[in-house]
Formats: sequence, C-alpha cells, structure tokens
Amino acid sequence: GARYRTSATSSHSPGVRAPVSERLPEPTGPSVPLATLAVMTQVLVVEDDDAIGALLERSLRSHGYEVVWARSGQAAVRAAQHETPDMVLLDLGLPDLDGVEVCRQLRSGRPGLVIIMLTARDEEIDVVVGLDAGADDYLTKPIRLGELHARLRAHGRRLGAADEASPR
Repeated sequence: GARYRTSATSSHSPGVRAPVSERLPEPTGPSVPLATLAVMTQVLVVEDDDAIGALLERSLRSHGYEVVWARSGQAAVRAAQHETPDMVLLDLGLPDLDGVEVCRQLRSGRPGLVIIMLTARDEEIDVVVGLDAGADDYLTKPIRLGELHARLRAHGRRLGAADEASPR
C-alpha cells in the first residue's frame, strides 16, 4: 500500500482525516515538476522570419523545451551537428537552401532526428515532397500553437519509447 505523510504534531482528533497535504503519498522517485519534463528535449527551430522565430522560441521555452534557433539552412545543418537536437521545426522557404534540401541533409546525418516541416506551402504536392524527403510531420502556417505542442508531445512520446527500447 501507499505510505502517507503524517505530521508528528498533528492536532487532529482521532477519526478526523488530516488535510490532503498531510495525506499525500511519499514520493517514490525523483521529483520533477510536470512543466520541466520537456526540458531535456532540445528543439532546433529553422526559421528566417524573425517574428515567427521569436514566437516559436517563446512558446517552446514556456513549455520547457530547450531551443536553438537557426535562421538559414546552412546554420541549421551546422547546429544539428554541434547541438544534437531531438527535434527540428523546419521552414521550407529559407534564404540560402531550400528546406527540402536541409531536410535531406539532416536526415542523412541524423536518421533518428524528428523533423517537422512548418511552412506556408500547403499544396498536396509540397506535403508529399516534404514527407518523402524525410520529414516526420508537416504543418502549415499560420501556426496553431496548440496543435504544434500536441504534435511535439506525440513525437516526444515516440522518442522516449525509442530511448527505453535502446540498449544502455
């Protein structure tokens, strides 16, 4: 059974239940606030638009993610090599390399990396090309932050399952 905290100086009469805070089970593992569970997940944001990049960075950080922001395709490839992100949010319209090419390079160098394309390109052919280039997911702008975070959590669950399944 669960052990309950009791107060040595409890002034409660016999038969009267202690306040909920005194009846909580003893912690059995490391205590980590729920909001910080994502802090171990690093997200590489690849976005050349300052307003969108800043919005993504603020939103991700507020949900406990560590964020690295690259403003070009070449910077994204370098960051993926040096920062070891777990996930990438990748815009397709970048100033130096097309996002599809960046995706191919990231996928070839880091096969297990979660890549989510986040772009204004919403034609079916764009989605198909992006997914075939190696993206795990494809979201169109304007950004719906609730949906983005739900997808990040879903991909994070898969990352966690893969980590648990891999030998240590």
